[in-house]
Amino acid sequence: MSEPIQTIELSDKFESAVINGHKTQTTRKGLCAYRLGPALLHCGNTYIPITIMSLRLKHFDELTKTEAQRDGFATLAEFKDSLRQFYPTIDDSSLVTVVTFYVEEAD
Repeated sequence: MSEPIQTIELSDKFESAVINGHKTQTTRKGLCAYRLGPALLHCGNTYIPITIMSLRLKHFDELTKTEAQRDGFATLAEFKDSLRQFYPTIDDSSLVTVVTFYVEEAD
């Protein structure tokens, strides 16, 4: 029996960035045990089919400008500020899971 498709909740403010390819990763506080392979991003009322390509566990203070850009941000500071809004208790030593994905083409 196959496992149900995994769903990742994502703020609807990021929907267009995902669809147009400017956002190809999402970063979550803590250890997230997503599986590589098919998943759905749930943005508001929309489900976007994706494939999870990689998962990386690191500390908040190890995030890079490249990761910020993949997450849809122009600067590392904007990226970290956004994460602090979603996770008010996050600090430099907090673990985060960096989830890299691509959007599946519609049939």
